[in-house]
Parts: sequence; C-alpha cells; structure tokens
Amino acid sequence: MNLNRSIQILLSSALKTIGCASAALYEHGEHDDYLYLRGSACLKAGVAWPQKVKPGQYTSSAISIPVFGANHLIGLLGIQLASPGDLNFESLDAAHELTQALGSLLLLSRKLRSYDQLASEISALHFELADEKIADRASGLLEERHSQETVAAHVDRVADSLRFMDELQATIKDVRSQLNSRRLLHDAKQKLRRDNGITEEEAYLTLRHWSRSTRTPLGEIADRVLSGAALAGERI
Repeated sequence: MNLNRSIQILLSSALKTIGCASAALYEHGEHDDYLYLRGSACLKAGVAWPQKVKPGQYTSSAISIPVFGANHLIGLLGIQLASPGDLNFESLDAAHELTQALGSLLLLSRKLRSYDQLASEISALHFELADEKIADRASGLLEERHSQETVAAHVDRVADSLRFMDELQATIKDVRSQLNSRRLLHDAKQKLRRDNGITEEEAYLTLRHWSRSTRTPLGEIADRVLSGAALAGERI
C-alpha cells in the first residue's frame, strides 16, 4: 500500500546520482501539520531519520528539497551530504528529477489509500441498504402475520440481490493474478540476467519478444523461463 519498495529503490539511487550520504522522503500529513517518514537510504548503518517531524525541523546537517505532486507541495526530500562540497549544479539537477518521480509515487500512494476508504464506504452503504430493505419488508410481513419462514425467505432474496461481494471477489482474483504474473516476470528477468549477463531492460525486451512471437501471455513466458521449459527457436 505504501509503495515502500519503489520509494526505497529511488532513494537508494539518490546516493549515487546526487552523491549524498543519506536520503529520506517525507510526506505531508493529509489531516495534520506533520511530515511523516516514508522511506530512507543510507551509505552507512546507524543513520536514523525521525519518523515524524514538524516542517522546518530537519536535523541541522540535512538539506530539504520540496516534493510536488499535481502542482501541490506534498512532501520533502531530505539529503545529508558527506561534505558540504559535494553539492553542485549537477547533483541539484539530479535531486530535482528525483523529486518529480517521488512526487508521482506519493500521489499514487494517496490514491491507493483512498481505495480503502471507498471500499469501506461502499460496504457500509450496502449494509445500510440491506437493513432498510429487510426491516421495511419484515415489519410489513409480521404485521400481516406472515410466518418467520416468509421473513427468512425475504432476507435470502435481499442477500442474493447484493452483488458487492461478488464484484470484490472478482476484482481480488484479477489483481492477485496480475500480481503473481508481475512477480514471475521479475524473477524471470533476474534469471535471464544471471544466466546471460544482460541488463534488466534487455531481459524484459527478450521476454516481451518471446511473448509476442509465440502469442503467449507474458506471465506464462516468465513461468516457462523459471521452470526451465524450452522455448522452441528462441535464443538470446
């Protein structure tokens, strides 16, 4: 949910591209005035960034760079230099590019978090709708001295009419399948890189070529690579 792996990769890259000893991403709280630590990367162990700070309360050795998303300030990138002379125009340009990517990640993270709220609200509304349907009809049936079995049958009909759970389960199945395919793809790329000494991009393009040339889903191609199954006529 927090996109921790993606944030960690970008911050780790900053140690080289910016030339800093440590980097951290903070996100502005959506309901308060605090900044919350979303991830950090350090060249040496033992460097600790506070989990929660007020704006302007970074450690004195840190440089803070604003992170924007959709033209709004949503976070800060904190960097600690090994020495003051490490900061130059080239590293500042790299830091600016990094904040653009980090801003997009923070926006995506907020969007994903909103899904939880939407799902909870939809669920609550379905409960309320079901309660209204059942209570309204049940009171009428009981006033007319219908049996409890009739009321139970009405409850069952209401339950059958609610498709929210079915829709959620279908969505979960689809996303779980996509996640599994993505993990297989990652592992297959790593295997091709180890076995053939190629880059991550070359490994991906190879898998995509095999997928297109054999008209086979990319996830299935990745599974074949990991299982050692032969791909007829295909070589790197």
